[in-house]
Order: sequence, then C-alpha cells, then structure tokens
Amino acid sequence: TQVVANFLINSQHALTANKSDRRIKVATFRGPAVSGFSVEDNGPGVPESIRLRIFESYFTTKPAGAGTGIGLSISRSIVERHNGKIWFEPADPTGARFVVELPSASGHTAGAKEAAAASAPLQRALIVDDEPDVGASLADILELMGVSARVITRWHSVAETVAAGAVDIIFCDLRMPGTGGIEVYRQILAERPQLAPRFVLVTGDMLGARGEIEVFPAPMRPQILEKPFSTLDVRSVLAAVNDQVNLSTGR
Repeated sequence: TQVVANFLINSQHALTANKSDRRIKVATFRGPAVSGFSVEDNGPGVPESIRLRIFESYFTTKPAGAGTGIGLSISRSIVERHNGKIWFEPADPTGARFVVELPSASGHTAGAKEAAAASAPLQRALIVDDEPDVGASLADILELMGVSARVITRWHSVAETVAAGAVDIIFCDLRMPGTGGIEVYRQILAERPQLAPRFVLVTGDMLGARGEIEVFPAPMRPQILEKPFSTLDVRSVLAAVNDQVNLSTGR
C-alpha cells in the first residue's frame, strides 16, 4: 500500500503542469513465479541523466517544499525486504512507469506470517508541539489508525519526557521556543539511540528541515512529516517508520 500510494502521489505531481489529458494507468500481472504491478503516467517523464539516481535517499526533482526525496528510496527498501524488484521504465510516447515485481504468494505464506509476527505495530505515540491545535489534530489522526497519542507542548529532557510513558514513535516540531526538533533528535541519538529510527520531524519548512537533517549520515536521518499534513501523509510516515524500525532490528 505504501509503495502504490507513493507512485500515485508522484504521478499526480508529475501531471500538474500537463495542459492536455492527464492519465494514470495502474496495471497488475501474475505469473507462476512472480506477480506485480505498475503505475504509469503521461507526464514529462524522468530525464535520462538522472534515472540512475531517482532511488537515492533525499534525491528529488520536485520544487522546494513539494517533497522530501525519500519516497522512492523507502519504496525500494520495502520491496527488497519482500525479496522483490523495483524499477523505472520510460512510458510511450511520454511519461514514467514504475514497476514492482514480487515472488508469487504460493509457497511463501509461512514466510509472510513470520514477517508479520516480527513486525511489532506502532501503538503509542509522543507528540511534541508548541501549538496545541496542531498536536491535537495529529493525535486525532493517529487515534483513527489505532495509535494512542500523548501530546506535550514543551520538551524538557529525554529522561523526563520519555520516562513518563512507553513510546513507539515520536513526532516533534522542528521549530519551537527553547529546544527545537533537531536538538531533541540529538538528545535521542545520544541517550536513547534505539528510539532514533522512531523519530519524526514535523515542519512547514521543508527546505530548512532538509538542510538541517543532511548534516547526519543518510542512515541516521529522521523521517519528516510536512505541515499541513493529511491522513495519507500520516499513514505514509507510520509505514516508513515501521519499515525503518524493522530494518534497524534486522527483522
């Protein structure tokens, strides 16, 4: 679901400037050994000069504020964890086609059950935001997804804040009076590194956020939730964090 949603969002963005018909085509295929799907659009496509880089983390062709450049990288990690393949193809006469190929379900049911059992759900969230309305809105969305949320408007310390209750995922505003999101993340890295893959920066300053997190090595960069966020945005971040946690624990 996460991978398909990312493809559809990318196609939507690619078609924004189209003056003529805007078309997105979703297709599935199935064979004895592999099954899969593709998402294709009739937008401008991907220039040949950057096709080898589009699956890199934080590489994006979108304008500032329109994306983080992590969607295709996360999609690739999800597909590869399921022993699949993902690739790009130019569409005819113009456009882009992204294809995912996975081992057919037959013979893999036991492995899928083991993977599902190993992936512990995210059930308890901590939201740190100096704007109570924003924190409450995010908490409401999380509650709809089965994630209970605790909202605080000020960060004090890792020991004091995290010790107040078990935490599976932390959402923290980038810009706050006193201690901001990057400083909070540095404290998490130093004192509770096991929580680092579970940390999400929330911001309306996507360009500034990207510049600040690029000081960290790529595997250590936190996820970003852009304001204003939708239910789909929150769902996508939850899926990305869950995948990141599983990768960090070797599941």
